[in-house]
Amino acid sequence: MYTCFVSAPAGVNLTRIKQILLERDIEFIHPSEVLSHGQSISEKVSKLISLSDIFIAVFDNIHENGNTLFELGLAAGYKKQIIILTPPSFSLPSDLTGYLILRVTQDNLDALGFSLDQMLTATLKKLKKRETKTYNDIKKTRKPISNKIHELKIKLDELDPRVASYTLERFVADLLKESGISVIQQSEKPDTGADFAIWSDELGAILGNPILIEIKRAISDRAQAIKVTNQINRYIKKSNSKSAIVLYLEGLPSDSVQEITNKFNILFFRLGDIVEQLQNNTFADTIRIRRNVIAHGGID
Repeated sequence: MYTCFVSAPAGVNLTRIKQILLERDIEFIHPSEVLSHGQSISEKVSKLISLSDIFIAVFDNIHENGNTLFELGLAAGYKKQIIILTPPSFSLPSDLTGYLILRVTQDNLDALGFSLDQMLTATLKKLKKRETKTYNDIKKTRKPISNKIHELKIKLDELDPRVASYTLERFVADLLKESGISVIQQSEKPDTGADFAIWSDELGAILGNPILIEIKRAISDRAQAIKVTNQINRYIKKSNSKSAIVLYLEGLPSDSVQEITNKFNILFFRLGDIVEQLQNNTFADTIRIRRNVIAHGGID
């Protein structure tokens, strides 16, 4: 069982958060439930945070948040997986923007469950890899999905330009899963607005986690490319993700859209283009190559 230390100001109702954790077989840890008389509070809290797998910081606009900030600093020092919950209008220190921040209300915590599912999926995959292979073994055995390319190409060719959104999303989900990416479909009340979010250990260092995935039928001209870029920027800002990948069925070549938008953190791929590239590269390598080319001032 995983453990989660929840830090929140006194007076904040944590019942729903505790329920969400227990539903995922994650033990809820809060100082009020474990501290006993005669103990040094700071030492005990530090110890509990160090032993926890996940740290959730809850801020609000009513209560004093000093202790929560202090405990968040401890969790960061221990390099814990951190989720920050704040009201939509809450102002956080700028040095916290690198963490996963969910701007939610206490009566709508669907995004917390969604994020925990991502986090647990990524952690379980990481642990499984550690148990069976070293990193070098993994690197040697990583392969593109060329054995599935023919099947994917056939499915792609069969997609009508007026294809239903759920059919297009299903194709992209299959594509990502075949590429070894964990795909988490959003809940019925999504917090980010994007179609998917993925968690990738290989891409996390350059794009951050989670990475938003937005799917479009077409990007046909400059105006449409800019419109989609503005939309994705709003999604990124709302979710506090750092990056997004846009996959679209028809329209301008991937390189052309990327050149128009000129964004380091939003990568565009026409589906036909990315399927071709996956013949020789893994999904992570395909994304990394595109990102590196943009960072060095050109489009491949």
